[in-house]
Order: sequence, then C-alpha cells, then structure tokens
Amino acid sequence: MEKSETVNRLEASLDRLLDDLADEARDMAGVSIRDLLEMSVGRVMKAQIASKQGDDSRGGVSDPVNDMRHIRDWLVGAVIRHDPWLGRLNPDGVPLKLAKFGRFEQIVDEANKAMRRLNTRGTARDIASEVVHDFGNGYVMVQLKTSAELEAESVMMQHCVGQGAYHGAVESDLTRIFSLRDRHGKAHVTIEVDVRENKVEQVKGKQNRIPRTDYFEMVAEWLNTRDYEFDCDDYPSGFAVDNKGKLVNIAKLKDGDEFDGDLKIDLTDPADMPSLPQNLTVTGGLSIRMPGLVPSVTKETGPPGSLSGRGMPNLRKVVLPKGLVLLGDLTLTGVHVTQDEEFPGRAVYLDNCVIERLPPHVDQTTTIRGCNAIGDFARGVVFERLLVISGSSLTRGRLLERSTFLNSLNLDGISALTIPDGFSVAGDLKITRSPCVFFDGSVEVGRSLVINDSRVEGDPSRLHVGTTLHVHRSKMRMLPGDTVVGTDLVLSSVTDIRTLPRAVKVGGSIRIDDTRIYSLEGRKEFAGLALHRTEVRELEPGSVVRGDLQISHLPMERLPSGLVVEGDLTIGACPIKRIPNTTRLGGSLSLKSSHVVAVPEGFNIPKDLDISGLGSFRIPPGVTIGRNLVGGGAGIEELPNDFSVHSLLVPGSSLQRLPRRLNIDGDIDVRSTRIDSVPATLSVGGSADFRKTSIRSIPASVFIGGELSVEDHVIVDLPDAGPKEVVPRFG
Repeated sequence: MEKSETVNRLEASLDRLLDDLADEARDMAGVSIRDLLEMSVGRVMKAQIASKQGDDSRGGVSDPVNDMRHIRDWLVGAVIRHDPWLGRLNPDGVPLKLAKFGRFEQIVDEANKAMRRLNTRGTARDIASEVVHDFGNGYVMVQLKTSAELEAESVMMQHCVGQGAYHGAVESDLTRIFSLRDRHGKAHVTIEVDVRENKVEQVKGKQNRIPRTDYFEMVAEWLNTRDYEFDCDDYPSGFAVDNKGKLVNIAKLKDGDEFDGDLKIDLTDPADMPSLPQNLTVTGGLSIRMPGLVPSVTKETGPPGSLSGRGMPNLRKVVLPKGLVLLGDLTLTGVHVTQDEEFPGRAVYLDNCVIERLPPHVDQTTTIRGCNAIGDFARGVVFERLLVISGSSLTRGRLLERSTFLNSLNLDGISALTIPDGFSVAGDLKITRSPCVFFDGSVEVGRSLVINDSRVEGDPSRLHVGTTLHVHRSKMRMLPGDTVVGTDLVLSSVTDIRTLPRAVKVGGSIRIDDTRIYSLEGRKEFAGLALHRTEVRELEPGSVVRGDLQISHLPMERLPSGLVVEGDLTIGACPIKRIPNTTRLGGSLSLKSSHVVAVPEGFNIPKDLDISGLGSFRIPPGVTIGRNLVGGGAGIEELPNDFSVHSLLVPGSSLQRLPRRLNIDGDIDVRSTRIDSVPATLSVGGSADFRKTSIRSIPASVFIGGELSVEDHVIVDLPDAGPKEVVPRFG
C-alpha cells in the first residue's frame, strides 16, 4: 500500500526526534547510537505508524518522549560498558536483543530490566557530595560530580543516571545533576540541568516517577532561586510552569492573582485538584485533565477549589472559581460538566466529558469531542459562535432539541444522530461521517447545508436552506416537496435518491453527479444545470438554462427542441450526435469526448467551439463562431468557404485545406495537419504556425501580423517594404 501523506509526515517527525536523541547522546557521552535507535525505536514505531496508516494515537504509550530518553540512556550505557549483547547479531546485522521487539512498550520494559539489574548489583556507597542548599529541615540539595556519586544515586533511586550515559557530560560540566537528600543521606529526587541551555531537563523521583508533592515543594523552592528555566513536565498536580519557566505552587495563589502563561492541571486522582482562588487571571489558557475519570465540573456551590461528591459514585466535583478570567482557551478533559455560569476563555474544548448542563449562553467557539451529552438542557443553551460536535453521543440528552444556534454547527461522526422537528441553525450546518441520521420534521438552515459520508435513514418533512445544499457520498431517499435552496443544489455520489421533485425550489444551479436520478419531474427552467453519471434520459422541450448546461455519462440520446442555454453548453460522453437547429446558445459550445458529429447549418456560437479529439466532425455553411475554433486532434477535414472565426487552433487535426477568403483577427495554428498550401488572400492578425505540414511556400500576398512559424525549407516571399516587417521563426 502506498504511504499516505500523514504516514510520511509522522515518520519524518519520528526521524527528527531520533536524530535529536542521538545528538544528545553524542554530546553527553561521546558515543553514537543513531543506528541502535533506528533498529529498535525507529523500526517498531514506523511499523506501528504504517499499520495505523497515519493514526495519531500513541497506541497506549503514555509518555513516549520520556520513555525514549530512558531508552537512549540504556543504549548509551550499553555502548560505554561494551555489553555482550551488542555483538550478537542476526543476518541483517541487527542485535538479536533489538530485533525481537515488536512493540514500543517491550523496548521500555527491556530498558527498565537493565536498569534494575545494574542497580541491584550492590548497595549504595556512602559518598559525600557537595551541598549546594540547606532547607533547614534536615533536607539538603547536593550536586553530583563524579561517576561514583552518579552510580550511588542510581542504586538509591533505581533509575539510570549512574549507568554511564551521564558520566562524561557531568565531568565536562555540560550537564549538572542534583539530588534532594534527607538527614540520613537518602536520595528522594534527581534533577538534570542542561548547562548550555540553562534549562531543567528532568526531575525524577524513585524509578523515574514524578516526585512526591512534599519533596517537589522543596525542589521548586530551590529551583526558583536559581537562574534555570523549567523545561519539562516532571511535576506533580498542584504545580504549574509560567511563561518565565518558573514553578508556581497553585495552592499559594491568592484572590486576584495573575498567572502568566498556560495553566495546565493534569490529575491522576481528582482529589488532587488544587484550590484555585477567586478572581484569578490567567494570561494563557486553562487545561484541567483527568484521564480515565469522570468528575463533575461546576461553578454552583462551595468555596473555590472545594471537592464534593453528588450522586455519582467514586466521582468528585471540581469547582471553578468565580471571577476566573482566561485570555486563552478553556480545555476540560475527562470531567462531568454541570456548568451554570458562562465559560471563561477565548474558546472552549470539552474532550471525553460527560455533559449534564451548559451555561445559558456560550459566547465562544466550542468543540465537543468524544463526549456523552446526557442532560435535558431544560433551560436552553444559546451558542453564539461555531459549535463542533465530533465522535460524541447525543442519544441520552436533548442538547440539539433545546439549543439555539446563532452561528454554524458541525456534527461529525455522531453514531445515531436525530435532528429534532423545527431544528434551526442561523449559519452553516455540516453533517459528516454519521452512519445513521434521522430528521424528525422540518429543518431550517440560514446558510449552507452539507451532508457528507452519512446515511440519512429518515428524511426531513420540510427543508429550507439559505444558500447551498450539498449532499455528497451519502445515502438519502428523497428531498421533500417543501424544499427551498437559496442558491445551488449539489447531489454527488448519493445513493437511493431517484427523482428531483418539481416542487423543490432552487435559486441557483443544479448539479447532479454519480447519482441515479432518472427524472427531474418536468422541470423546465434552471439557473444552471450539470448532469454527470445520472439516469436522466431527456429534458423537457423548451427548457431554459440561464447559466451553463453540462451533460456527460448519461443515457440521453437527444437534446430537447427549443432548448435555450444562455451560458456555455458542454456535451461529454453520451449518445447525443446532433445539436437541434432550434437550440439557442449564449456562450461557448464544448463537444470534447462527445459523439456529436456536426452542428446545424446556420448555427450561431457566440463564443468558442471546442471539438478537440473528436473522431469526425463537420461544420456546415452559415455557422458563425464569435471567438475561437479549438480542435486539436479533431477529425474535421474542411471548413466552409464563408467560414469566419477570431482564432483557428486545430493542431494535429485532419484539416486538408483552408477557405480561400479566410480572414482571422487572432491566431492560426494548423501544425501537423494535412494542409499543403496557404490561400493567397489569407490574412492573420496574430501569430501563424504552419510547422509539420506539406506547405512549401508562403505567398507574398499573405498578411501575418504576428510571429510566423514554419519549417526551415519553406519559402517565405516577404514584401520589400511595408508598415510592419514580418520576421519568420523557423522550426
């Protein structure tokens, strides 16, 4: 299978990440592990990406970047120690230990096993390290500067800092490692600082876990006294990092404080939700994320930050503070939403939530993804801006029925979608990728209605659309008789629909493509009409098309008598062979890929005639063409003596001769035709191309106003003098 653009993009992103890890390994320890990373992480993750064809999901990998750093450190240590497994290779030159991996998690497990094995070979030696800070409570911060100190830290903390990957970088002062120690010298937190970037890269507790909150409070206190920028996600719930790279203890924020940056609160236990003060201003966005849990978010009762349960077992309620001001976006993930007051923020994202209540007014652009809307929303909700609902369940609630949509509504991937009777959207309504859609009654859409990749099992009884109605690659049985479309109607790849009722009012063009409609039910007037791959066999006599008419790949054998097309007429692959002499045309006539063999005598084409590629074609006397005849490769052999056209462009055609009194204001291109002579009275206002013909000379009486192109053997009798010198360009 050919790789998709998304797969290529993800693989390129992975390659860049592996390059960065390899560069870090070379800088830290002076070893090259790029090939080992490709044989392990690169091979496994690229296979996973390809199998998902670009799915952005992490496949169960909770923190891939941190895990990759852990794998990097394991590989660096193995190279430094010359571990024997590096020399045991399969026929492709890949170490057997790496070749056996089929999942990313297996590589992480192997790195963990190697870490535990190395850290249990002995006990931590009592090695004195330099104290850089005393907290005054028995705890100190020490700096680790030697290999022995790093190895002792590894044994105590059960991670890989002392297994070789960091020794060279620490000894050359490219990296600094600090450790939080208690009064007995026991380590509790390990900190890595990139000296060149002046950034905190990692803060790890035992076995690479996030440090305990009480330990991290001391770490944060000390780091904020240093000129370091905190540049990682290794902090427990209750802390955040501001725009200056400083750690903020959320519990110590006071009423009216300002947090400068994006405030992210990731919780593993809803009981860890920090208390947010009233009237807090956040200059960025606020994100509260509880993966795997469904607590309840409300602003109804309780002091700021209080936690209480209400009617949902094992769930907690997170109360947003009153007066919260967000200059960025509000994102709630994995929570139970019972919001009464208006949402703060520039935009609202509800992700994997249970939604019971929403504010009476939602002024922001709102996205609801993967949620379960269970409330009856009896008070009603007014959405002032775009609302996007994707991959969510609306079956247990009445969100659509009780809401007012003053802008646009996008409904994507809703498994069982019911549109209630009297449903109204002031802007656009888009329904996409919904396997089952029921319209319970009338629907009114202020702008466009798009139904895409969906199955409409229940049709509306009344449908009014302000602008365009487009149904694409969907199942729909019928349009109701009481359908009003303000501008264009487009039906493309629609199954089951068979007729277009005459009562349907369409203010603009009608386009039907790859849809088995067989009848337009006597409709005679169209603003524009395009029929491609349909079952329509005829149009009504006297039909009038105010714009363009396009016909191709349908069983229509003839055009109706008295047809009026005020725009362009395009006929493609269908059985039509002739244009009735009662046809009136206001624009161009395009017959490419058609079976039409002639136009009627005296037929008027106000603009262009395009007969390119037609096997056989005849232009009878009296035909007028207002602009150009385009006929590359056409089977036309001659033109009538009274023929007049602005430009004649028929290269590669079967044309054998030119009319004797041909006067062309524009260009003539008869390359590769059967013409063997040029009429003495020929006048061409623009350029002329006679190459690859049997023409042997250009008479002096011929006038060419532009560039002349001929073969080098052609004799050109140029006039001795004149108002304009003609310079031939030879082929």
